[in-house]
Amino acid sequence: MRSLVSDLIGVGFKTIGDLAEQDCELLRYPDSEYDPSTGTVTPGTPDSYPIEQVIETRFTATELNGDVDLKTDARFIIHAPQLTVTPEEEDVIVYQDGTRWNVKKILSVPGKSVWILHMTKA
Repeated sequence: MRSLVSDLIGVGFKTIGDLAEQDCELLRYPDSEYDPSTGTVTPGTPDSYPIEQVIETRFTATELNGDVDLKTDARFIIHAPQLTVTPEEEDVIVYQDGTRWNVKKILSVPGKSVWILHMTKA
């Protein structure tokens, strides 16, 4: 049944087409490295994972709580098979135009068919 649901959601994403953000990427930054001999911190190079489409939606009035800022926050929906990793808080999603969004919270994954993410614009 999960496979059927995922397949149907995939059809929906294809139907939406260019109404969704296309060819995005998820960046995952490793921990920075501290060199005690020089006192310097070297940030790690991020791993990049492609995402075919991201549907960006807004929160509804009934979903507002202390964690949601209507000026900077959005909800992203990603067809789970498009992403080869499990999203984590602190990951970054980048649009083709360079717009960056930080993963604030993983909201839910119904039937493991989509990722629903609470995002904050960077």
